[in-house]
Amino acid sequence: MQATLENLSGLERKLNVTLPAEEVENKINTKLQKLALKVKMPGFRPGKVPFAMVRKNYAGSVRMEVLEDLIRDSYVDAVKQENLTPVGMPSIEIVSSKSNEQFAYTATFEVYPEINLADLKQIEVEKAIAKVDDSDVNDMLEKMRKNQVQWQEITDSARKSQVGDQVTIDFTVTPRVSDKEIKPKTEEGVEFVLGDGFMWTDFEQPLHGISAGEEKKYSLRLPDTHMDKELAGNEAEFAVKVHKICAPIFPDLDDKFAEKMNIDGGFDGLKSEVRKHLERELQSALQASFKKAIMDKLLEHNPVEVPKKMVEIELERLSQGWQKRLASYSKNKAVEKNSEFPRNAFEPQAKRSVSLGLLMSEIVQKHQLKIESQEIQKKIEDMVSAYYDDEEEAINQMLSDRNRVKEIEALLLEEKVIDYITSQINAIEKPISYKEAVERK
Repeated sequence: MQATLENLSGLERKLNVTLPAEEVENKINTKLQKLALKVKMPGFRPGKVPFAMVRKNYAGSVRMEVLEDLIRDSYVDAVKQENLTPVGMPSIEIVSSKSNEQFAYTATFEVYPEINLADLKQIEVEKAIAKVDDSDVNDMLEKMRKNQVQWQEITDSARKSQVGDQVTIDFTVTPRVSDKEIKPKTEEGVEFVLGDGFMWTDFEQPLHGISAGEEKKYSLRLPDTHMDKELAGNEAEFAVKVHKICAPIFPDLDDKFAEKMNIDGGFDGLKSEVRKHLERELQSALQASFKKAIMDKLLEHNPVEVPKKMVEIELERLSQGWQKRLASYSKNKAVEKNSEFPRNAFEPQAKRSVSLGLLMSEIVQKHQLKIESQEIQKKIEDMVSAYYDDEEEAINQMLSDRNRVKEIEALLLEEKVIDYITSQINAIEKPISYKEAVERK
């Protein structure tokens, strides 16, 4: 075997492999001779068929089998000879395969990039720190209070609509487009709260300070981002009729409210539970924020040329997840089939994931990080204790699921890599508010 290597663009490589005709023909003859010992043909006992007839009938198929075996074996040898680490399967192209001529083919593939990790001790990463204040607890209680709103219809005509009121309207929109005629469009029984951002601000502004039963007509230019593409960016006449106005009635924040929320210990107990919830949410947000900051810095200090094949595989994985989410959002399953995956929008995410995967794998290998069986056992026990009543049965089920165990092992290994990086980098603490922390997440 002779093999020469060509460096193509980026990480792409091409192996030019040739094998002497004698080696190919010898293997074909050897295989035909073994076949002749057991082949059956009319008029002959098994193993007694003349070799010439065996060759005539089976030489073509045997040749194909031999060439496939030679490609597989010689490709592996050539890769070892050149000390390469291919990504995925190669693209094979036969150059010469005629009888009694040397057999030649090319194998084109990508290789994994060489990674020389930057010194982690030279990397600075901002680490946000925050705490839950009384004002954060009060804000959450107020949101809970507003979620329990009751609506009371206003019957006094002297009481005009105001921000926070719920209105129920019908409206007709008549577009004014010079170059074509568009029929008026009517919506009935539209219900929304003034000032909560549900409706277009310019549309709802004339509905402040009116009474139930009133009608309003006004002209507006619809925004270019309007969901109805036929109307977007055009002038239109609006005719609105107000059917009903309701004022919000909010419950008091007291022991009764806590009881309604199924919380023991009265209002103080509710405040305590809210604080615990916010602290858990904050901890999760801070961890996610710090992890992202670490990953950003790791990429910044270690730019990686990613194999196209790996990006394609990641894009396919993202596409499957996107299609599933799309299908779950719509009752019309045709959406899943007809909607095209926005590949360009997801490509940066795919490249980022592949780059991080390569960098983290390099850290695992360089520092010999690994997960012990007892770590997997403990992780499963922790997961089970939080969600299952029959813990022993649940643990055994999870341990017997090889795919689930692999997922948990991968999760633990990622956590171990993050912990290792954290132990090496310089973390610069930066105080922020609870709100800023959860918004970052």
